[in-house]
Amino acid sequence: MGVEGVDEQRRLVRALAHRLRDLRATRCWSQEDLADAAQLSPDSIRRIESAKMVPSLVTLHKLSQGLGLGLDTLLESISEGGARGPLAQLVDYMRCRSTGDVSTLLRVARAMFVERGGEPRQASAAVNE
Repeated sequence: MGVEGVDEQRRLVRALAHRLRDLRATRCWSQEDLADAAQLSPDSIRRIESAKMVPSLVTLHKLSQGLGLGLDTLLESISEGGARGPLAQLVDYMRCRSTGDVSTLLRVARAMFVERGGEPRQASAAVNE
């Protein structure tokens, strides 16, 4: 692998580390919690989140299953350096919340749009602003 390939691999591993930390944090999980859910060792989680380990495809699959995500969702935005839209960030954040919290957020969002004098726009239009 040439220098450019090594640099690209480092960038991707750092982006994955950041994405994994974000997903774990939105669930209010410790590294041990994620390790249990993904059936991996806590040391593996620490090494992946610190970008010291390049996870195998099997490990990525276990992580996605442990997080309750598809592999595509886990890897979403890795190639763009971790940039994710606000709607995706909100969905990730709300995943670890109770049904009551989600219902409350929905009521607040609806009230906010009614207060603005209109119905909510399509999600894709709102996210692209």
